[in-house]
Amino acid sequence: MHRRPSFPPIKLVGPVVKLILALCWLSTFLVSQPSRLIRVPGDRPTIQSAVDRARVGDTVLVDEGRYVENVRINKNIVVASRFILDRDTSHISRTVIDGSRPADKRHGSVVTITGGTDTTCVVMGFTILNGTGSQVFVKGMMKSFPAW
Repeated sequence: MHRRPSFPPIKLVGPVVKLILALCWLSTFLVSQPSRLIRVPGDRPTIQSAVDRARVGDTVLVDEGRYVENVRINKNIVVASRFILDRDTSHISRTVIDGSRPADKRHGSVVTITGGTDTTCVVMGFTILNGTGSQVFVKGMMKSFPAW
């Protein structure tokens, strides 16, 4: 006759399972946070400060106005004027990013997208003015990219 081995009962199974489920739920919450809407100037005073605050997947919504700044984006976010909401093209001419006063003359591009970005990084619905281009280093050589 075949006899089954007997094991002592484990009284911690319930609490251990609960702990594992709680950790799984918590990790899911921390990893997959919902995207946010950051309004300029409502939530942040400048486009750059909103970009800096944004996380991957967020949208920076810029109200009409003239924003004198040079914007650097290094993550997959959407930066858009109110054009994104209603496709009214008049928002484009009324929402201007003016790059005429760069902090560093070597980085005069109005909008620069760098880093690990892909096609989900979007800039939409702006008039972009007064960039002077930026200098970058390419394999030990300095290359200047003039404004087009």
